Amino acid sequence: MLYDINKFMKFLKLIEAFKDTVTSAEKLFIKFIEKRKQGAAKTAAASKKKGGYALPSFYHFNAKARPYAECEKHYDDVKYVEKKAEEIYKGLKDWRKMSQKKFQEETGKLEVYGEVYIRKTKPNSLKID
Repeated sequence: MLYDINKFMKFLKLIEAFKDTVTSAEKLFIKFIEKRKQGAAKTAAASKKKGGYALPSFYHFNAKARPYAECEKHYDDVKYVEKKAEEIYKGLKDWRKMSQKKFQEETGKLEVYGEVYIRKTKPNSLKID
């Protein structure tokens, strides 16, 4: 019976190690979203300050704030991110009818959901950590 308890204790340690790994992976994923959100905010602010021809970039990067916040909130729900990306992608079929501002905003949002989806489903497709 003592042998079985030792096996069980090893099994529990293995589960704890796995939980730590998952937690670490989730932390890295959330860090990815946070860093990307910060970069977008920085670029939006710089583009707004510059004005003129940089305004399309402002609209594009400024539109990313809300999707990044949603992705942080739903970091463990890849179906949510996929659904949001698909909604925006479908809306882009009428891109010829959009204003420059609307086009920049929608492509910015699609970028967020797309990159978060890809990072979640293919975490090693771009080594950055």
